[in-house]
Amino acid sequence: MRPNRTGYNVTSYTDIRINCRGNSGGEKFKVELVDTAGGTHAVNIIMAPGFEEGLKNTEYQEAVLPLALFTGVNLSSLKQVNIIFDQEPKTGTVYLDYIRFTDLSSPPPGTTGLVVDDFNDGTFVNNLGGGTGTIIPAGNSSGVMALDFEGGGTVNPNVKEGLGALKMDYN
Repeated sequence: MRPNRTGYNVTSYTDIRINCRGNSGGEKFKVELVDTAGGTHAVNIIMAPGFEEGLKNTEYQEAVLPLALFTGVNLSSLKQVNIIFDQEPKTGTVYLDYIRFTDLSSPPPGTTGLVVDDFNDGTFVNNLGGGTGTIIPAGNSSGVMALDFEGGGTVNPNVKEGLGALKMDYN
């Protein structure tokens, strides 16, 4: 999230929100938070209300994961937000857009919360000055994941809002 790796304090927020959609519905993934000391915790998307069976369909939905679920992570020194594909189905495509930390208040007009990335600038530098990182297959996976910017200023059904979304193919 930050290029200097000092961590970011998200203790004033209560949740992480991600606009997401699958290519066919039923896709599942985990959101992992990592602090600067190496503390990590991953929360399955099925923990978000309305996502008990994974992504419902191919329409964008907002997943809300309370930060209280991320036990063992120092939220005053957050270093990374990872997306992990380690459960069935282990192949597919998901689109993520507008990843942000919020305090669950009614959003005023415009951007609210701490926006990690809205993918509207067409680059892989996030809004906090860091990059998208490196994709490393977990465990024995011989699969490949690819990051592709979707957008380009035209109407694109894979984009929730703005110009772009993060497309993640996995297997």
